[in-house]
Amino acid sequence: MESKTLRLLMIDDKAGDVETVRSTLGRYSRASFELESLPATETAVTRLMSNGYDLVLLGNDLPSVTGTAFLRIMQTVEGMPPVIGLVSEEDERSGEELITNGAYDYLPRRSIDSATFGHTIHKAIEKYSLDLQLENTERVIFSMATALEAKDSISGEHLQRMTHYAVHLGKALGLDDHDIELLRYGAVLHDVGKLAIKDTILTKPGSLNEYEWAEMRQHPVAGEKMCAHLRFAREVGPIIRHHHERWDGGGY
Repeated sequence: MESKTLRLLMIDDKAGDVETVRSTLGRYSRASFELESLPATETAVTRLMSNGYDLVLLGNDLPSVTGTAFLRIMQTVEGMPPVIGLVSEEDERSGEELITNGAYDYLPRRSIDSATFGHTIHKAIEKYSLDLQLENTERVIFSMATALEAKDSISGEHLQRMTHYAVHLGKALGLDDHDIELLRYGAVLHDVGKLAIKDTILTKPGSLNEYEWAEMRQHPVAGEKMCAHLRFAREVGPIIRHHHERWDGGGY
C-alpha cells in the first residue's frame, strides 16, 4: 500500500535552506513529501487554513515577525497543524523557545540527515494526532461532568461554585497559573465519578442506607479512573480521588 504524501509548508526567508530541506526530505525512503514555502509569515495563516498542510517547518529568525511570535499567533487559530522549528547550528536557546511556545520539536537548518528529519516529522504528526484525540476525550468528559449536575438535582450549581472557590483560594495562596488551572480542572471534574453511581442512589429523596453509602463512597475512585487518560491526569487525578478525605487523614 502506497503511503500518503505529506504536505509541508516551510516558512523561511532563506531560499538556499528551503532547497536543502527539499533535497534532504527527497532522500527519505519511508515517506514522500510535498514541500511548499513562504519567505515570511504575513499570509501564512490564510495559507494554512485553506491548504490542508500536515506540518509546518518554521524558521525562527524571520523578517518582521519571529518564528516564536508567529507560533503565539497560530495558537489563537483553531485547526493549525503541528510545527517543527528550524534553528541555526547549535542554537539550543532558540529551539527551546520555540518548543515553549508550542512547537513540537526543532532541528538545525542544514546539518541533518534525511532519516532523522523524516523521523522527527513523523513523530510530530503522530503526537499532534494523539493530542487531538485527547482534546476530544477531554471535551466529552467535561460535558459529562456538566451534564451530571442536571442528573443530580441536589447539586444545583455545585460545580460552578466549587470552581469559583477553588480558583480564588489558589490565587489567595499565591499559586502559579499552571496550578490554578489544575485546581479549576479538579473542581469541574471532582464528582464525575458519580456517573458510575446508580440513579436510584443519586436521586433518592431520603437518607442512604449502609450499602448505598458504600457505593456512593466509590465515586472519587471511579472519577479518577474515568479521567486516567487525560493529559493532566497525573496532577488532577489525586484531586478527584481524595476530594472527600478528612483534613486529618481519617478517610472519607
